[in-house]
Amino acid sequence: MEWLRALASLCVWMFAIYGLLDLYGEGFEWRLCIAVIVGFLMAYWLWPREREKDPDDPLFWLMDILELFIASPIRLLIGALRSLGSVVRDFD
Repeated sequence: MEWLRALASLCVWMFAIYGLLDLYGEGFEWRLCIAVIVGFLMAYWLWPREREKDPDDPLFWLMDILELFIASPIRLLIGALRSLGSVVRDFD
């Protein structure tokens, strides 16, 4: 079940990356922008959280690298929202 969730998450993430590239190449559209954000959130949500950390597994390193790529857009989004919150808080 863990591999199925990882595969689904990776597919959704790849579609979100394609949407992001299309957003850059074809021009900005709000619907596509929201779809890309929802795609990244869904890929992050689908990724298996409590997977077995077995270093003897031959694909252990691959899962760690994929987790890094899938979590990176969400970490960037959360960081941007936190900085925006600190900027808004400084106006008071």
